[in-house]
Amino acid sequence: MRKILFTIVFILVSLYLYPQSYIYNFKDGISSLHLAFNQNRYQISFTEHMTEDFILASSFSSGNYIKNDDLLILKDDKYGFEMVFRKEDSIILSGNKCPVFLADKRFILFSHRVTLQEELDKLEQDYDIKPTNNQSEILDIDTSEEKINCGRYSNYNYTTININKDGSYAIVGEFYKISEGKWKEHGNIIEFYDEYLKFTFKGIKLVDNRIQITLPESRKNIFKFTN
Repeated sequence: MRKILFTIVFILVSLYLYPQSYIYNFKDGISSLHLAFNQNRYQISFTEHMTEDFILASSFSSGNYIKNDDLLILKDDKYGFEMVFRKEDSIILSGNKCPVFLADKRFILFSHRVTLQEELDKLEQDYDIKPTNNQSEILDIDTSEEKINCGRYSNYNYTTININKDGSYAIVGEFYKISEGKWKEHGNIIEFYDEYLKFTFKGIKLVDNRIQITLPESRKNIFKFTN
C-alpha cells in the first residue's frame, strides 16, 4: 500500500508525549522541509503535496539538541552525526554542518503550540517512518582485490549512489539529495565523506558488484550497480 498521510504532524510521533512543539518550515513550491523541536528533542522531515488531499512524507533525522547562545547543535540518534543551525528570533538558518539539502535554507516559525495525538490518530496504520534494514537481502562480502566499479548504484526504491572516477560522489534519496562529498576505498570498505555534514558514512562491498550501506531516508540498504 502506498504510504500516504493526511497531515505533516505525524512525523513528530517520537515527540507526542509533550504538549508543546516548535515547528519551523521551509517551503519550495509543493514541497516543504520541517524542523520540529520538543523539550530537548528534534525531528527533521520532508513533505510533498501529491494532490490536494494527499501528502507524501519522509523523516530524515531525529535526536537530541542543545542550545549554545544563538546556535542549535543537533545530534542524530541513529548515526551520531551533528548538525549546526543558527536561531535569529523566529527564523532558523542552516550553519556550517548540515545535510546538503538544507544548505542555505531559512526556516520560518510555523507553530509554537501543537497538540500531536489528535493528528496522529489520522495516520495510516502501516506507515513506517524508519528505514528497514532488509537483513534478508544481505549477501557475501566481496574479499577480492578488484576495485569498485564507478557509476550508478540503485536500491530500486528511488535512492541512488553515484560514484565518480574523480573521487566525488552524490547520494540522491526519494525526495532530495541525501549526501555529497568524496569517497575512498579500503579493502571491502567504502567511505563516503559528506563535505556538508563533515561526517563519514561507511559501506561494505558485496559480491555481484553490490554495496550495503544504511542511509537516512532510504528504506533499502542493498545497492546494485546499474551502469
